[in-house]
Amino acid sequence: MTQLTKGDVKRVGYTITEVAEMTGRNRTTIHRWLERGVLRAIQVPGGKRMVQAASLDKLISGRFPPAA
Repeated sequence: MTQLTKGDVKRVGYTITEVAEMTGRNRTTIHRWLERGVLRAIQVPGGKRMVQAASLDKLISGRFPPAA
């Protein structure tokens, strides 16, 4: 049986803070993008939201909306 390491598993989501750091925007902007549908998120146990990796990939691929 092959054991998987943490690096072998594809990440499916990122915290709001991680996305803010990756995009150079603040957390409030990320929340606005989620509300406007610019980014998609899933809700995890405890009520927190994780930004879907596929959604973030699309954003990073050159379609950054304005920070407002």
